[in-house]
Amino acid sequence: MKKAVLTCITAYTLLILTSCFKEPNKVPGGDRPAGWFESVDEFCDHVKPRPYIFSVNNQNGGSFTTPKGTVVTIPSNVFVTQTNGPVTGDVLVEFLDVFKKSDMLLLDMGTEWANGGALESTGEFFVRATQNNVPVILNGVNPIQVELPAFNNPIDTGMTAFDAAPDTTGQNLVWWNSGQNSLVATQSSYIFYLYQFSSPASNGTMCNSDQPCFQNVPMATLTMVPTNSPAEFGTEVFLCFTGVNAMVHVYGAQNFPYSFAPVGYQATLIAIGAKDGKLYSSFTPLTITNNMTVNFTLTETTETAFKAAIDALN
Repeated sequence: MKKAVLTCITAYTLLILTSCFKEPNKVPGGDRPAGWFESVDEFCDHVKPRPYIFSVNNQNGGSFTTPKGTVVTIPSNVFVTQTNGPVTGDVLVEFLDVFKKSDMLLLDMGTEWANGGALESTGEFFVRATQNNVPVILNGVNPIQVELPAFNNPIDTGMTAFDAAPDTTGQNLVWWNSGQNSLVATQSSYIFYLYQFSSPASNGTMCNSDQPCFQNVPMATLTMVPTNSPAEFGTEVFLCFTGVNAMVHVYGAQNFPYSFAPVGYQATLIAIGAKDGKLYSSFTPLTITNNMTVNFTLTETTETAFKAAIDALN
């Protein structure tokens, strides 16, 4: 993932999605048996969702609706070359919308705010546009409109636009308040106005409709301690909050400390590892207390069992 789980996302930039999403799902290693994974990277690369690909004529513009119900409206002549020249003909648009915490985990597209806290998401998406395998950009005048469905949930007018970019270390992808794009809430959805792609355009653009969660709540350090060797299993740790569409990736070497844990809230510690071709995991429900330490132990699991367990947390 950003650090180890998804090798695509370990590239420290948005190159994660352009490289990750090219290959279809397949059993890694060719002749190896199904269910054999050399690393957590390999497992997540095998099961994560892939983007949809749509074709749009740039002179005419157009729209498409994803299987999840996101409506993307593209104005005419919105695409230009990277030197701001005209683009004629069809443009291929790669698009992936992400709403569930389980998909966020597999893609390592959690809701970490750049300041270190957690965000609550009403929908993330990735987009990249190319013509003849050459990336194109937006003219910055007429935005692409991405209408994210609310799925009959109450509309929260506090949601705002966020863009993904590396953190201050340059190693992990986090969400920053957007300075170029905007978000508007309707009675049944959230419309993200995308004026500019992230640079470089070849890496694609990731956006999110979010707001800070756990405001005015005391924060504490939650330390998650593995009883198995993290180096031996390539352990990755996540914290999935209960009742909130928020999930964060927690980094560490021997222990995994998270300094923005909201006291009094419930969450599930999710750990995943791989060893000798086998998948291991741990799911630990907890209620956060001040300066809490939680031990966890990885036990052998299967792809089906792990996916069912994270789906249950959505």
